[in-house]
Amino acid sequence: MKAGKLALTIIGIITAVILIAIPSYSGSASAYSLTDLRTDKSSYNIGDRITFTGRVILDPGEKMPMLAFIVYSPENAGVGSLQFDAREDGSFSYIFFAQGKDLPTGYYRIVHISSDNKAETQYFLSGVREPGPAKVLPIQFKLSTELDGNEYLIKGSSMNLTVNSFKINPNKSIYIDVTGKAGSLEVDIPRGLINGKITAVTNNNGESLSAEVHQNFNIIMDANYNAAESMKEYATNMKIKIPDGTTRVEILGLNVVPEFPIGFLFIPAIVFGIVVGISRLRLTKTIT
Repeated sequence: MKAGKLALTIIGIITAVILIAIPSYSGSASAYSLTDLRTDKSSYNIGDRITFTGRVILDPGEKMPMLAFIVYSPENAGVGSLQFDAREDGSFSYIFFAQGKDLPTGYYRIVHISSDNKAETQYFLSGVREPGPAKVLPIQFKLSTELDGNEYLIKGSSMNLTVNSFKINPNKSIYIDVTGKAGSLEVDIPRGLINGKITAVTNNNGESLSAEVHQNFNIIMDANYNAAESMKEYATNMKIKIPDGTTRVEILGLNVVPEFPIGFLFIPAIVFGIVVGISRLRLTKTIT
């Protein structure tokens, strides 16, 4: 969004706030929650000062997080970002201005940037023009499932679709269940889940779907995505076109958990053989 179209200016700074890219989710699912989000008034005019307040409720032993929000216009377009720290008691108060050259009239949403701690509030702004058609934004998702006591995770985004869950069909494929109309799905599948070439992508009717596949795509799986420590993982990135009426997408791979390529089974045997061979050699030398 160009500076001329930004809605917010940080108090004390006489320049437009440039919309910055912030991760789609932040913080831990169990670290904190938000409550009492509100603005000091329900309606504003261009140039008015807006005071945004709320409270953070921490889980025991957790530290106060940095908070991040995006302001969305009536057209569902991001027009500004807010990022700040809460006070020690969990309360916060942040001041910004409704400012911009081309802001539409309507309700604006202040949305917490987190897929785990969803919270938002809204206010009405008498803008300089009537709103146009709403823009469709990608919906971010992060899903997990268990198999044989192990947790597996995928993440991605969808357009015109809601991604509900995913399941593992052992040794064969994974299922991703969706609802909605025709749209698209982009998903990162870690190598530990499907380790090998993707062989097919089909819908619930068994029809092949158009998919753009990038093998060995390097992703970052942080503590919000993987229970382990922050790490780099190679994954398969897929962009799939979803026709209307699809409720399940099946992704078939060459190797799907818990199956592993048979070559892996020989590695322990080879190591064992080397150890035994060295032991015998030492024994022979000792006897001699």
